[in-house]
Amino acid sequence: MPAQEKADIEEAARLSGRTVTEYVRTAARDAALTDLARSVIVSAETFDALLAALDSPPAPNPAMDRAHLRAAELGL
Repeated sequence: MPAQEKADIEEAARLSGRTVTEYVRTAARDAALTDLARSVIVSAETFDALLAALDSPPAPNPAMDRAHLRAAELGL
């Protein structure tokens, strides 16, 4: 590991009041949880059903029309 990277980690750990081990472990766990949250595992059948639903959206209805108009009024 380059000396500057090590120094940065040591300084960040010191500023957060943790040991380098605690700091690195916490950072690794946070990164792992973020990566896990970004991935969704579904069966091929479920994925195909999702794609089919996205390809065939429901027709607009009065409630959707009102919501669209309200969103436009709010500048959304």
